[in-house]
Amino acid sequence: MRFKNQLILTITSVLLVVLVLSITIARSSFSSTMLDSKKNMLSLQIQYIETSLLDDSSTLDEDVLDNYAKYHDIRITLIDDDGTPIYDSEVDSEDMVNHYYRDEIKRARLGETSTSVRDSETTFNNTLYSATYFPDKKLYVRTATNIENLDIWDTQFISQLLPFVLILLIIILIISYLLISVINKPVQELANAANHYGKGDFKAKTAIDKPSEFARLSSVMNEMADDISEQIDKLTDDRNTYSSILSSMVEGVLITDKNKRITLCNRAAISMFGLDVTKPVTLLNMFSDVDFNTAVATVIENNKPTKYVLSRFGHLSGETAKIMGEGEDRTYQVIIAPVCTQNIVTGTVITFNDISEIQHLEEVRKDFVANVSHELKTPLTSIAGFSDILVNGDLDEEKSKRYAKIIEKNSLQMKGIIEDLLTLASLEKNDSKIEMKSESLNDIINGAIESCEYKTKEKNIKIIYSSKEIPQVICSKSLITQAVLNLLTNAISYSDVGKTVTVDLIYDSKNYSIIVKDEGCGIPRMYQDRIFERFYRVDKARSKSSGGTGLGLSIVRHIMSLHGGSVSLSSEVGRGSTFTLTIPKERLDLSTLKDKSRSLYPQF
Repeated sequence: MRFKNQLILTITSVLLVVLVLSITIARSSFSSTMLDSKKNMLSLQIQYIETSLLDDSSTLDEDVLDNYAKYHDIRITLIDDDGTPIYDSEVDSEDMVNHYYRDEIKRARLGETSTSVRDSETTFNNTLYSATYFPDKKLYVRTATNIENLDIWDTQFISQLLPFVLILLIIILIISYLLISVINKPVQELANAANHYGKGDFKAKTAIDKPSEFARLSSVMNEMADDISEQIDKLTDDRNTYSSILSSMVEGVLITDKNKRITLCNRAAISMFGLDVTKPVTLLNMFSDVDFNTAVATVIENNKPTKYVLSRFGHLSGETAKIMGEGEDRTYQVIIAPVCTQNIVTGTVITFNDISEIQHLEEVRKDFVANVSHELKTPLTSIAGFSDILVNGDLDEEKSKRYAKIIEKNSLQMKGIIEDLLTLASLEKNDSKIEMKSESLNDIINGAIESCEYKTKEKNIKIIYSSKEIPQVICSKSLITQAVLNLLTNAISYSDVGKTVTVDLIYDSKNYSIIVKDEGCGIPRMYQDRIFERFYRVDKARSKSSGGTGLGLSIVRHIMSLHGGSVSLSSEVGRGSTFTLTIPKERLDLSTLKDKSRSLYPQF
């Protein structure tokens, strides 16, 4: 029901109640006034009758009393001291009963003029009685009048008042309707504006000129709508900014309440932990590490941020993940900070920075330093020892030459290691300076074969290659030549005298492949995954005797990584080895740290 109709109905109901109460009170007052008037009249009549109509003689002038009663339309009754009626203006007193115990008589004996209302046993009418006792005459004088005509007066009063009341009610309702209509229009306009505000539409405005109170309210609501709209726009911009920041962060961010329930997370956290944002999740559900959950609880309790290193493998975390992960677990640097509202901790912000690749590369660095130290230590020790002998010893010419050759050999070994290390260092730099252009793989292979011709003659090894006309590939000619040359050198070094090395070049819709196959001793399967590591040798004695540095295959893998390609091995002990260089037709960039480190150092 509309406000206007409700207000009219309310006013009408109130008016009806007020009018009914007013009529009831007026009617009661009218009846009470008329009754009091009758009582006063009867009391005065008693005083007049006692002083003027009753003399001191023992005889009564009944005619005088009858005429007086008739003239004044009252009933007069005289009652002696014992309650016996001795005169009545309407009936024969001898037919009347004793009135000693009538209400008005009993109260009159107490020295007051008393009244009572009851149906008369004589006239059978509703009658008002008034009685007074006169002790000097030992006489009760009672006057009475019929009050049934009061009902007639009451009816006349209502019949005359009711039309006036109805007219007044109609006039008031019309005036109320007009006033309510005037008030309802601005109220309805304000209500419509408030409804728009509730739906988020703050462009709705009100234009109310009067009444002045509504005009002020309209102005305040318009200002409020503008302020709220500005605040919402600002909050929306801030939310979008924060959302963009969170979405663009590579670190995972979780926001929790004080009960460790996750209330917000960014895209990186969803990817890291496989979160289902449609379901409520707690930290206890996500992380089994007791120490991590304790750290979060401590931050909430002490209101101080802290750092934590968390390991994770599958659904496991902490030490269990390290044991079960076997080197493949993820490691996060975690920062846990409290979220406060009015200095009360309401939750936490937890940031996860994936440091797995950093740790992976740190392991690579440590291994590299250890290997370099080991590889350089042996020739340096030899050089230092034989140099000391040459300087301090009394040697003949033959021994001196032999020791000098040993020193030269170890020096060349160190030189080769350093050159290969420099090559690796240059390859590990940003590849933006490497010049790549369209080259013929056929020419590259032929050039590499020519470069190692002297080695083939030393061991009477034949290299078989059939030139093929294939499309050119985008690559670095010098680097691919070095990769092929390293594979050919290894094939010659690990092959027996008189064996054959076969080179083949094939391609498909996606890749070009250079295949180098030897007839050497082969590589056991247990070593094949580590053969591309720096300084790793299957047969260390034979490798060193052949003059290898242990870095050739590592260089090959770096070169192929720079080209977005790969190097693979297939080998069987006693039947030789086959190395395959794969170069994609479309260059693949290894843009992330993870891609580069896993490509170059997969063993960690």
